[in-house]
Amino acid sequence: MAYRQGYYARPEGATDPKAELQEAACQDLLTSTSVLIVAKAYSTDKPGTMKYVMGIDPATLTFASQTDGSRELALKIGVCTFDKFGKPMQFLQDSVDAKLTEKQFAALQAQHAFPHALVFTPGPGTAAVRLLVKDAATGEMGSVNVPYVETTAVATPPAAAGTATDKPANH
Repeated sequence: MAYRQGYYARPEGATDPKAELQEAACQDLLTSTSVLIVAKAYSTDKPGTMKYVMGIDPATLTFASQTDGSRELALKIGVCTFDKFGKPMQFLQDSVDAKLTEKQFAALQAQHAFPHALVFTPGPGTAAVRLLVKDAATGEMGSVNVPYVETTAVATPPAAAGTATDKPANH
């Protein structure tokens, strides 16, 4: 069972978006866990490099309606790696700026997940990875912790979740 050891308050007037994302991802300074995420790690063809595939609940995201009938989504993604003692080691960030047709939006709602994949090389001594998503429209965030497993013991993603065509490893 996992639970938070405590919560921290951010200083008033903190306006640097990268610093805020890094604090939330690496120091667990979340003021809200409103964005729901699931994630799984996969190996890649490059040794030491990992692919993290996230499924983000679209009901917890803001898809802004546009005049042309499309929907726009803006997300900020933060990734923090931790050593075995829980000390932050590495911070990376990514963003999502998606424009969806009504048909794509309806399909996404039916799937119950907005997919997003990240590929990076965790540093030596990495024991865990925290993936954080911030809805840029509302500022609401959510995170998920994924244990870091050496690439030789991790499954290859199914074709629907990525570009690999290998069969999943036996578990």
